[in-house]
Amino acid sequence: MKNVYYSLFLLLSLFIWTSCDKGGEEIVDLKYEGRAVSVSSISPVAGYIGEELTINGKQFGVSSELMKVFIGEDETKIISCSEERLVVKVPEGATSGKIILNLLGNTYVSELTYEVLGQPSVTAISPEMGFPDDEITIIGNNLGSTLSAVKLVFTGTKETAQVVSCENTKIVVKVPSKAVTGPVDLTISKQHVNTPLSGESGEFTVLQHASFTGMSTASGYRGATITLKGEGFVGTEEKPVKVYFGDAEARVVSSTDKEIVIIIPEEATDGDNGVMVETAYELIEAVQVFNVLPSPKITNVSSTEEYIGAEVTITGENFPEEAGNIKVLFGGGEATIVSNSTTELVVKVAAPANDVFGEVDLTVSMSDVTFYTGKFTVKETPYIISVTSANVMSNKLVRAGDEITVTGKGLTSDGIVTIGGIKVEPVFNSNNEFKATIPNGFTGGKVVLKYEAISVPITSDDELILLTEEMDVTEFVLQNYKQPFIPVEGTTYKNMSAPLGWSCNDPYTSRGMILNNGNTYLQCQSGWDEGKKENGKLYQVKTLPKGKYKFVLDIAEVFFNNGRFTIHFLVTKGNNTFPDYAREENTSAGKHWVYDDPNHIVLGETLLSNLRVTLGTTPEKVEVEFELSETTEVTMGFLTMLGGQGGMKVSAISTVWLGE
Repeated sequence: MKNVYYSLFLLLSLFIWTSCDKGGEEIVDLKYEGRAVSVSSISPVAGYIGEELTINGKQFGVSSELMKVFIGEDETKIISCSEERLVVKVPEGATSGKIILNLLGNTYVSELTYEVLGQPSVTAISPEMGFPDDEITIIGNNLGSTLSAVKLVFTGTKETAQVVSCENTKIVVKVPSKAVTGPVDLTISKQHVNTPLSGESGEFTVLQHASFTGMSTASGYRGATITLKGEGFVGTEEKPVKVYFGDAEARVVSSTDKEIVIIIPEEATDGDNGVMVETAYELIEAVQVFNVLPSPKITNVSSTEEYIGAEVTITGENFPEEAGNIKVLFGGGEATIVSNSTTELVVKVAAPANDVFGEVDLTVSMSDVTFYTGKFTVKETPYIISVTSANVMSNKLVRAGDEITVTGKGLTSDGIVTIGGIKVEPVFNSNNEFKATIPNGFTGGKVVLKYEAISVPITSDDELILLTEEMDVTEFVLQNYKQPFIPVEGTTYKNMSAPLGWSCNDPYTSRGMILNNGNTYLQCQSGWDEGKKENGKLYQVKTLPKGKYKFVLDIAEVFFNNGRFTIHFLVTKGNNTFPDYAREENTSAGKHWVYDDPNHIVLGETLLSNLRVTLGTTPEKVEVEFELSETTEVTMGFLTMLGGQGGMKVSAISTVWLGE
């Protein structure tokens, strides 16, 4: 019983370390984890079974109950234990092995080996890694000379390894085909023998043969980068992965287990080359064939200075047949390839990167290998930034006689200007702007400048559109005007939402649009999950130029059960200028609400609630015409007085310019 209490006391003493801080207060550290156990020496280094062995080191603890000591896989009996010294007894059946300590389940494997005299002992296994069927050598003493007495088992297989030879100091065996990386187990004449690679002492590394299965391309130029594919491409610091083109070694850019990126060596010969891969452990038997192409040579560049867009001819030999393998850069700007052959390349001068004109580098690369670098002067070429008209409906709409403004850089007056192919006489305000008048006969097109010294015309990106009578101008007047209508994000509730681009007053907040059976509509409705829309307004505002206009509404549905039911489509002068309904009157079309218009701001109107249209039938088209005597801001949309069950759906609205 005393021994039990003593052991518990020792255990607690190891886990509880006490000290005092500067104030005299006691600090208790309950942690034991992470003790840095180490072995510095053993004495003696060899001896017989039953003899004592002294192990010197640090952090051993003070309890033999918490410490285990092994010679290889053979556990010893601990005679005494202190922080820096252990005394153990060599057990029966022990063989030579590393000194291994286990303190509270944590194992420390030392590099020191104790030799048990008079017993079989292994001092080394060489090599400590190998492929299946490779031979390895076990070095030691008292190993005997009987092949059948030796049994070596590798991890991963119960089959004993084939013994090739056996001498008293050396045994040679073959690595079994099914072996995997792990410890080995040696038995001689039924006696277990410790080795440097058994139990906790270490493990034998079983290598797998690498495979070289292909390359990213089968041909290329010297200096090009290609990728080799396979498995088991293993290298070490001492023996990195190597790739050979015949006798020439390639530079390895990067390497993983399955891919090697290399640069084709300059020493590789033209034509077919055998490509081989050597890992840290083997030269892979598989050989791939790579065709090294003759290196391109550039003999002449037709010009050393040109404007952007001018053609330059590059001549030489061994150019690739595919234009996609060629890249020509003028100061970083990539040129357009006009034509190519194996001896000639015609390109258009590109704008340098960041518009840095003047002398730049001209580089020619083929299959990502640069074969030419020279100097080339890119002259600053005039260019057009924008073309705009004064039309308030759209600055791309024009009529004959309208003035347009062209902006850009380097716009000098010594060139010829055409608009839609018709020559005009512009007025230059500076090198950055000129104005011109749309000529008679213009039908649409771009602005083009032609300079005698510049082979390529300068053309605007913007294209002007001729405004003609009966022209559909909806895209310039309205937003979100046809199916599928687009909702305002975050306003959808029960398939109803606010239509993007439309303004409204309170009754139409988060309303005015519906998704019905997969189709979207503009909707004015009360009842059936919709509140009243009394003096409700759903509209858009746009400034329009002088002229006559026509709105065409596609009415997909009009339905009425009860209550107030009046819907007008209105066009009024000004911004958000719809009047309010004032009273209800009997009209020839029935009983409807009428609005006040004391200032005569209403330019066009139509009553829509007198219609009856069934959803799913052909929409009914309703037209509203109006005229502007001058450029005017207008409000256009729907004014409603809805208080019961009734409503309307619109599938599209179009706008037509009728002329002046």
